[in-house]
Amino acid sequence: MKMYQLTSCVGVSTGAAVVQGNRPQPGQPTQQQKDDGAEVYLLKVARSKGGHLVATSLSDYTVRVYQHDAGGDNLCCSVRAHEGPVTDVLFPFHQGSLVNIMMTASEDGSVKTWDLSNAQQARCINTVVCDGRRSPVWSISVSNSGELLAASSQHGVLIWKKAGTTVDTSGLNSFKWKKIVALEESFCDIVTQVLFHPYHYSSLGSQEPLVLTACGEDGLVCVFDLNKGTDEDDNLLGVLNVGRSIASVGFFGEMHGQKECNFLWCRTNDETFQVWNWTNQGLLVAGSRQHFSIKVDYFLDCHWDVHQYELNLVVGTNEGSIFIFALDDTQNLQQPQPRLKGALNGGHQGVVRWIESSSAPSDYLTCGEDGKLCSWRPQTKEEAARGGHHQQHHQHHQQQQQHGLASRAQGNSMRNARRFKPY
Repeated sequence: MKMYQLTSCVGVSTGAAVVQGNRPQPGQPTQQQKDDGAEVYLLKVARSKGGHLVATSLSDYTVRVYQHDAGGDNLCCSVRAHEGPVTDVLFPFHQGSLVNIMMTASEDGSVKTWDLSNAQQARCINTVVCDGRRSPVWSISVSNSGELLAASSQHGVLIWKKAGTTVDTSGLNSFKWKKIVALEESFCDIVTQVLFHPYHYSSLGSQEPLVLTACGEDGLVCVFDLNKGTDEDDNLLGVLNVGRSIASVGFFGEMHGQKECNFLWCRTNDETFQVWNWTNQGLLVAGSRQHFSIKVDYFLDCHWDVHQYELNLVVGTNEGSIFIFALDDTQNLQQPQPRLKGALNGGHQGVVRWIESSSAPSDYLTCGEDGKLCSWRPQTKEEAARGGHHQQHHQHHQQQQQHGLASRAQGNSMRNARRFKPY
């Protein structure tokens, strides 16, 4: 098993100690807003292409941007991004000056584009509103060509096309998005996530596929090819019936230079996972917490190991431990046997909300309900040998300290049905 070393840990400074507890209900003021000094959660972390900028969304409606390097994470700026909980944050572009563009979504019904060319001052350069009802936006995704923006909402998926990009006299970018289509007939409930295929670079209207997937609380994963036509009946490639409220999905499966990514993993809101072949709507694996060799309180994420050609399942405990398992056999539908391959311990003291794995396995970023942003790298053999005994003693002492806190949290579990809102 590979152990990961905590290289940096940044806490949210609120004028008081960060404490553990349940996430505020969507739309409700956080404790920090009530008395200016209590708990603030980190909900999600995103990394720019190249990794020099890191952004985190907070439960107090703000986004913080950090300069990320070997020396740690240094705060560049903090901005109150929205008038409601920030549900998503990402760096959608991968080249040129656009790598400094950040996008955020919120329960206030808007999607905002930010220019971080001057990382000390985030500048909002565009705002789009989903609809007149100000329906919450739960997730956003940008196509690899940078041409299309998709957002999931209460009623379906909305898609915009980039109408123009300009640079003003100060050298900062300006964006315009034009709404072109709404996919609403395929969904019966809230759409929790939307995601473009990671290796489809075609433009809208070309002969090449442009695949988009979306999942929701109705237990369905819908897969579209937007280049099959504007009619929803024409561009719907297939529907996967997961049968449970879905929290998130992801494409995977690139091997030996082949980048079709014909598989999808699904993580559900009641802590189960499934693996599908989306090209033929075939279910390959269905598992739950009971299939793991250790105590698992929740599923955190999945990501594909492009070096080992295996799907990694990331799980966590309420006390802050994170474990990485490999799913070796994606054909064992009834009895999946995840193999423990990594652990990230000693950084968090509460539920971890997000793990950023774009640089895995050499680098991970995590954030959680203890208000911490943590950076991790693999331990060297010397570090593992030197720190193994000390780490075991420290973890045992830490678990004893947290036992009372975890016990008090029972009956009002942090990992409740509201945990995934924002998703």
